[in-house]
Amino acid sequence: MNKSLLSVLIVNALAAGYAHAEVATSDTSNTFDQLVNVVTNVNGHVGVAYEVKETEYTKLGDPSGNFKEKHKENSYIDGFYNFNDLNLFGNYKLTQITNSKRNANGSSENSETTKLEFTTNYRYVISDSLNTGLGYSLEYEDGYTITTDNKKINTTEAQNEFSTWLGYWNNDGQWGFYGDAAIGWNDADKSAWGNSDTDLYHVSFKPFMNLGKFFVAAELYYENQDTEDSWNNDKDFTERYIEPELAYSFGDGKRVFVKHRFSEKETKVGQKGQPKDEYFENINKTTLGYQQTVGDNWWVSAEVELTREKHEKNDVRTADKDSDNFKLFAQYRF
Repeated sequence: MNKSLLSVLIVNALAAGYAHAEVATSDTSNTFDQLVNVVTNVNGHVGVAYEVKETEYTKLGDPSGNFKEKHKENSYIDGFYNFNDLNLFGNYKLTQITNSKRNANGSSENSETTKLEFTTNYRYVISDSLNTGLGYSLEYEDGYTITTDNKKINTTEAQNEFSTWLGYWNNDGQWGFYGDAAIGWNDADKSAWGNSDTDLYHVSFKPFMNLGKFFVAAELYYENQDTEDSWNNDKDFTERYIEPELAYSFGDGKRVFVKHRFSEKETKVGQKGQPKDEYFENINKTTLGYQQTVGDNWWVSAEVELTREKHEKNDVRTADKDSDNFKLFAQYRF
């Protein structure tokens, strides 16, 4: 596999360990230069991303509740930095999100959101093939929604998470795994629509292997969220999925892949202290992608996602959904 493409797939995603360099403390005549070298000895990427998603909702027995939604995301900057000598790495991303929802009766709801994502991790190298670490991530959203009756609803949302992870890569056998666990909380303020506080945790495990030009993997994921809002509602949400993946590398840094997610979501919601309503979703999402390195420093990618969300119980708050999602990425790597 092309070396630069392999680093995107494994080093960035799985945080493979690097040699830990130490700054000699006995020679103080060059301390500033040493510090500069430590801070500037980095590799990573900067890039942009574009995403557009179109969704059709269907409510059984209620044609007036059917509507179409168009969701667009433009990431003006998407970066990854790896400080080799400090065993620190992190991501940052700034995204503008627009969402337009149009009902069958002609009414519409439109929203604009700016989203900032920041993640930092400390890597601890256990051996050449095994590493672990601690991480922190923040997602902050600030935006507004224009409702069907032309009211403006200001919204802010902040999600904090602390995580730990374990990554392993066997270079001789060309196989490995990555697993992580995280806990966090989410605070949302939607003005007239009320506030909500959420406690959450999630775990995942992903074994993978190179078989010549083929790459095979399967991700297992579980998440739980417990939410209380200002209307005294209590919501318990869980999601679990398995997502197998198959990829094929060819030519000079070219790669195609397909993965399919089998997901189940369960929501229990009701007034706090009262019996809760339950409803379920079965989700099938197929992703087709193409990735390619361009020269020594550029990496481009395109993905198409086809999603079908089916509810086992027709709840007034939910609807079956069919979504088409198209993504474009471009990164300059250094």
